[in-house]
Amino acid sequence: MRARINRQDILVALLLFILPLLLFGPVTLGSRTLLPLDNLFVGEPWASSADELSVGRPHNALLSDLILENYVWKRFITQSIQARSIPLWDPYLFAGHPFLANGQHSALYPLSLIFYVMALTKAYGWFTVIQFWLAGLFTYIFLRVLGANRLGGLVGGITFQLSGFFVVSVVFTMIIAAAVWLPLVLTMIEIVIRKQEQKGPVAYSPVPYIVLGAFVLGIQILAGHVEITYYVLLVSAFYALCRLIVLQRRQRVWGPTLRMGGWLVVMVLLGLGLGAIQFVPLYEVASRNFRVGSVTYADVAGWALPSRRIISFLVPDFFGNPSHHTYFDLIARRWLPVGLNAYGQVNPLCPYCTGWDTKTSVEAGAYVGILPLLLAVMAVWGWAADVIADKRNKGSNSAMLSSPDRPLHRMPQVWIFALLAVLSLLFAFGTPLYALLYHGLPFWNQLHSPFRWVYPFTLSIAVLAGLGATYLARRVSPRDRADAEAKQASASRYSLYSFSRYVGWLAFWGGLAGVIVMLVILILPAPFIRLAQLVVDGSELAQHAFADGGQFLGYQWPNFFKFFLFTMASGAVLRICRCPIYLPRRLGGLAVWKPLAVVVIALDLLAAGYGFNPAADPSLLDFRPPVVEWLLERQVEDPHFRIASFNAPGEPRTFIANTGTYWNLEDVRGYDSIIPAQYARYMGLIQEQGDLLYNRIAPIYAPGYHALDSALLDLLGVRYVLTTQEIPNDSYRLVYDEEVRVYENLDVLPRAFVVPCAETV
Repeated sequence: MRARINRQDILVALLLFILPLLLFGPVTLGSRTLLPLDNLFVGEPWASSADELSVGRPHNALLSDLILENYVWKRFITQSIQARSIPLWDPYLFAGHPFLANGQHSALYPLSLIFYVMALTKAYGWFTVIQFWLAGLFTYIFLRVLGANRLGGLVGGITFQLSGFFVVSVVFTMIIAAAVWLPLVLTMIEIVIRKQEQKGPVAYSPVPYIVLGAFVLGIQILAGHVEITYYVLLVSAFYALCRLIVLQRRQRVWGPTLRMGGWLVVMVLLGLGLGAIQFVPLYEVASRNFRVGSVTYADVAGWALPSRRIISFLVPDFFGNPSHHTYFDLIARRWLPVGLNAYGQVNPLCPYCTGWDTKTSVEAGAYVGILPLLLAVMAVWGWAADVIADKRNKGSNSAMLSSPDRPLHRMPQVWIFALLAVLSLLFAFGTPLYALLYHGLPFWNQLHSPFRWVYPFTLSIAVLAGLGATYLARRVSPRDRADAEAKQASASRYSLYSFSRYVGWLAFWGGLAGVIVMLVILILPAPFIRLAQLVVDGSELAQHAFADGGQFLGYQWPNFFKFFLFTMASGAVLRICRCPIYLPRRLGGLAVWKPLAVVVIALDLLAAGYGFNPAADPSLLDFRPPVVEWLLERQVEDPHFRIASFNAPGEPRTFIANTGTYWNLEDVRGYDSIIPAQYARYMGLIQEQGDLLYNRIAPIYAPGYHALDSALLDLLGVRYVLTTQEIPNDSYRLVYDEEVRVYENLDVLPRAFVVPCAETV
């Protein structure tokens, strides 16, 4: 815990920075941007200019939130800074709504400074790299405080920072910003309790660590994602409770336990106080959100991970990937674009891409790598083996071991994080246990994403993997043991090292067998294609994405080849960790398996995450559709009008909500997870708001021509309606007809007016 920072720690920190930089090199060191600008060109008025600007299909259509929400927020903040005003109110969406209170924009988050000093097109890439780096660095620090060696800390840090959870959450900048701080909060909790364990029943003052922990929690709250803050508080409370139970059992007195519990409560209260500038107004806005009471428990449980998704914990792209638009044709042995599905249609679940599940890759991004899973199993098995050995030896030998070599059962973090991993999976998959959270915790019924329990699961595996790597690295040979009992325990078939040999053997040879099968399929694909056809015929979901068994097998072949390859490599690491093979002294003289483990984990996670996020041409942001030019000219004569859109069901949304903010056009629609319930009810009086399920105030949908004549729409000041359809209403006049049509509402009411009398209706 008191290990001093030295050159090796600096090198570890540098490596933890370089790895995410490799993942996002094109949008940081290169000329591209992380903003998915190509996603705009699916609908009008952008689609008409797509060919002229050489914009093809979206790289990842699932990531539009980054350009529709987060970019809109950051742009509004930077405009407010330039105008030297506080962005309390956003006039551009929902006919105006609270902005600074919302919090999801992360305006007050200290590291958001990068958005205020860099061009936004470049800032998103660097912000993401920095957050990934902090995620890895804080996990490394936490594991080192727990007693892990540098290898264990590095393994845990890489696993956490490059995990599927972080890679697929880049679209939600506020989520990755909020999620990175949990390991550091747990570090403060661990230090506070560990010092009390060292002091015995003697009271001590943990004020410095309490203040630092409160500061960390305050920064986490300012990141602006209240759901992740809820997870941080829950996991921290769970960890603190478990550690306090261990403290009480070890010291057999309640005084120190109650004191430390009280101090930790103070830390949380101080942290909430530091974040109150954002937390308090956010609480007020969220309490008036449209989500309150909008869905039932059955609805929320239905949005959990389906049981079939367990395979994606091992083969992350088994159910497809929105950034994958091709498959490997095993007959022609070349990559071909994904075309029409088995019904002769475009894939409705993921147009022109390989996604074939109702649960998307962003919601189900749970991959942590093969070797980290095996190392986590090593940690749990080693803990159980130590418990058995300790009972056999009645604890006499175990108590004599020094701190660096203490048995796993002296590390309560093993069972704490193993239990947390199990609970996280039970919650993520929507088991009846989730009802305890839904009905038992305040405001939890507003969180419609049980699948986000992948976040605590990911941290749990990262910590367990780090501990597993640490104990494999501490290879104490039997001749160095002090007595025959320890020698016998080390040789036991239940020992960690014996178990690692068996698991390594199984993983290596199983992976090798799988690689051989994949090569056989490559050489003789025909019989395997027939088997794949049976799978497609039996799966309606697969038929949505693939035309036949050949396409399905061609897509899955690289997925399973990578799985078997990294399983074999992981098995090799576990096998050679017992072998006395070392690097040359000029390279540090390390046991070969240690750098090999780091390389295998890094390559596995980089291969899984590379290409998921976009690298778009930033010049696309400069494109201004002609209709926008026309609307801006109308603003000169009437700066206070609002717009809406009229859509046929199923067609791409015209002038999709939030995009008007790019040019300061005021809209009655909007896209946000926090929408005032009063406004949602108001719009529901004009037309039923079925899009609230997707956090949207909807356009007027055909054939709802009567909704266009609603006096409530006139009252909102909707002067122009954009559409690709024809509006036959007498109160509307066609005033623009190019890439889209614009109809003027002749009955529009001014923003303010005087009436001689009022009538209640």
